[in-house]
Amino acid sequence: MSTTEAAPDPRWRRLPDERPTQLIDAALETFSEHGFSAAKLEDIAHRAGVSKGTIYLYFPSKEELFKAVVRHTIGQQLTDAESASPPGSASDELERTLRRRWALTAQPRFDRWYRILMSELPRHPELLEFYNREVIDRNWAMLQQVIERGVRSGEFRPIHPRRAVGLVNALVVMHRQWISSGSIRPEYQQADRGELIDTIVDFALAALRNPAFTGPTS
Repeated sequence: MSTTEAAPDPRWRRLPDERPTQLIDAALETFSEHGFSAAKLEDIAHRAGVSKGTIYLYFPSKEELFKAVVRHTIGQQLTDAESASPPGSASDELERTLRRRWALTAQPRFDRWYRILMSELPRHPELLEFYNREVIDRNWAMLQQVIERGVRSGEFRPIHPRRAVGLVNALVVMHRQWISSGSIRPEYQQADRGELIDTIVDFALAALRNPAFTGPTS
């Protein structure tokens, strides 16, 4: 019998403090691949290189693990954005807000995320309420503050801020749908994602700017 043994998977040697992040990363991949309902804790544990029982040491249920995924992957980005100092103009702030969101959600690992949001969360009212509160409401509030600031300064034309938020948000959401692997618009799958956000930003600013404004916009 050989005295040489295969080296153990490095994931097993990770410190316990690293385990929650390890499990969250595995859960995001599993949820994105299978959806929330079909995802099994066994699959998440296998992907993370731990036993199923290890998950329960950190998260009491699949629902709580889903919430942790949202807080870790999206919520932290929102917290950083909320605490950032605003740029010099409403136009600059709007552009930064849209580009931040696109940089996060346009990642391939989120390709099937919208399927979960649109088709699965409505069947899980607690998770739907959680996602609205932790992500959508915060996103919309940030956009609304930017638009209200632009309207007050005269940089943006007079417009209902909340309705404008819905319109601007739709540009990001629908284009994110179209570039996903399951898109109903296959031509968008080959589109340059950098060029798309350039176009989205340009379109949103053109729609909002007040042509009579003569002050600085940057």
